[in-house]
Formats: sequence, C-alpha cells, structure tokens
Amino acid sequence: PDVINGTYENSIAYVEGMGLGMANICNRSHSITEPDKYTTMMETLQHVQGVADEDINRVKLAYEHGDNYARMGSEQRVLPYVVNGFPDIVYYDADTQETIDEITLLLNDYVESEVAKFITGVRPIEEFDSYMKELEDMGAQELVDFYARAYEAYQANMAK
Repeated sequence: PDVINGTYENSIAYVEGMGLGMANICNRSHSITEPDKYTTMMETLQHVQGVADEDINRVKLAYEHGDNYARMGSEQRVLPYVVNGFPDIVYYDADTQETIDEITLLLNDYVESEVAKFITGVRPIEEFDSYMKELEDMGAQELVDFYARAYEAYQANMAK
C-alpha cells in the first residue's frame, strides 16, 4: 500500500525504509526437507505490511526455476550423505575433564612429533604397530572410551 500510494517509489525503497536492508530483501531461503517453508522479498514485504501469515502469497520451491538450481544441487549431491556426527559441545564431570585434559596434553605433542618422523622417514613405517601401542600406553584408548560413551549418550538423547 505504501508503494501504491506513493510514499515509497518501489518495493525495494519500502523495505530499505523499514530498516531491513538489501540483504534481507534479496534473500531467498528454502528448506530442503520442507519445501513449503521459505522467505522471499515479496513475502517479507507482505509480512512487514501486516498481512496475516496464512494470507501471504507464497511462491513454492520449483526446481525448474533458475533460482533454485543451487538448492536442488545440494539436495541431490549433499543431503544423501549428511549424517549425525559427534556433538559440537560435550560437557564432562570435573574428574573426567581433568583426565581428558591430561591425556590430550600428553598425546598432542607426541603424536605430532612421531607422525612427522613417519612422514620424513626418520621412523620406519614398520614401527607403526609399536607406535600405536605407545599411544595406548599413554591413555589413547581411555580417551576414545570417554568419547564413545559421550557419543552413545548423545545418540540415546537424540532418539527420545
């Protein structure tokens, strides 16, 4: 209405006048798994003009439309390979965290040093099995066990 009555010269000027900026009015975002959920410039305009959500005119995701080519490519080439991985943040009790910190402190420099020796040939590859035993003796398996239990707990919580 503000464009029609001449308050703003066009839709872009209207959205900029609302303080939303160019990035918001040019955004086209579609959900890969829920293609009816998206935002476009026109939907943003309708929303800020007070149109009820159920009355907003929406443009559905259509793969034959050029704007959606990148999303279609992601859906076909990436989505089939998406998996749930280890959580980004894991909290441990104080004793466990202290043990993890100690093991990690011991392992990090040693692993970096020994891997460099394998790469440069200073340490022969035939010693790799003994290297793995050295890591185990330094607590590597205990570290793996902490992470495995945390991942199992994460998976159990995700299943709820």
